[in-house]
Amino acid sequence: MLKSIDVLIGLSVVMLIGSFVVTMLTHAVTTLVNTRGRHLFRGVADMIRHLDPSMEQKIAEEISSSVLKNPMVSGISRHFASVVSREELTTLLLDFSAGTGVQKLSEPSLAALRGALQKNQVSDPEQTLSNIRDLALRLEQSNPELANNVRMSMAIVHEAPSAFVAKINAWFDQTIERVRLRFTASTHAITFVLALFTAVAVQMDTLAIVNRLYADSALRQKLIENAAKVSADLAPGISPTTTTPKSTASPAPSTDQGTTLNDRVLSDVDAILGQSGVFSVPAWKWVQLGGFLPLPAWSSFTMQKLLGVLLSAALLSLGAPFWYETLKTTLKLRSSLAESDDAQRLVRQTTQQPSPSPDDGSNGAAAPAVPRLTEAGNLNAVG
Repeated sequence: MLKSIDVLIGLSVVMLIGSFVVTMLTHAVTTLVNTRGRHLFRGVADMIRHLDPSMEQKIAEEISSSVLKNPMVSGISRHFASVVSREELTTLLLDFSAGTGVQKLSEPSLAALRGALQKNQVSDPEQTLSNIRDLALRLEQSNPELANNVRMSMAIVHEAPSAFVAKINAWFDQTIERVRLRFTASTHAITFVLALFTAVAVQMDTLAIVNRLYADSALRQKLIENAAKVSADLAPGISPTTTTPKSTASPAPSTDQGTTLNDRVLSDVDAILGQSGVFSVPAWKWVQLGGFLPLPAWSSFTMQKLLGVLLSAALLSLGAPFWYETLKTTLKLRSSLAESDDAQRLVRQTTQQPSPSPDDGSNGAAAPAVPRLTEAGNLNAVG
């Protein structure tokens, strides 16, 4: 049982290291492609088009793009903003329709937006926006304790009681929830693709890793020794060498190499995995498959290895948090099992006095005390 737990600990360490790589790649890809902003762009376009079902999809997308690329929403990036508030969306649509802002819509889009607001009881967007800002300013003077979004929400509801505001308020939360679900689903897909790429790139075969951990006690012991360090070093807010939260602890002295304990632990684990051959980067060669494609030149390829790589991709896509929790749980379980084994071993190695039997003639008398084991009779004694 203890050996199986040790194998699971070793596998958790391997998967945790691999999951970090996949997580960093996923973050880089989602940031570069701006998947969150693109899903939000689609959701805002759907809301705008529902204001006037006769509006063309192309026009709704242009308005949505103008909202999410507005400097007050997107910040320094020219990508779609990943977050927009309900109040920002309402005021920007009024601002675009009034034509008073820095950003301008094309004539067809401006006419379509004004027509949609007209159909939803906003006949004068410029005056409505001015009234909203004036009331928000008065609320800040009279109630400075209110948050800015609360003041703007109260001003919009009070100064623009229209079907336009009612529809935006009714649809916004549901739309953002659908955007979140679509973003989560797309991120899971990207994570699996990158996990598969990572598993193929380093020939990560879970079945072979498990067999290697069962057979190689030295590798298993090395991973177990580093597992506790990795678990402690990755604990949120806890330093690996002390129980003081990082927010209140003094900074650790820097070394000559400028590395932290976390860097050293991870480099040690990487070295162990690299030297043992658990991770190995194969050479790449160009293969003609309807065109020249770079493929890894594996030393051997079997159906079992293919299944092991696919299993590795599935396990890596579970994410670093999952393997971190698994590592913590298995370390606790191993500690309990080790203590139990030590106690049982001590019982087996200690001379036991049998309990008196009712018919042995002792009439229930207490058994003589067993003398303590001297060093000469103790098998565990050293020297």
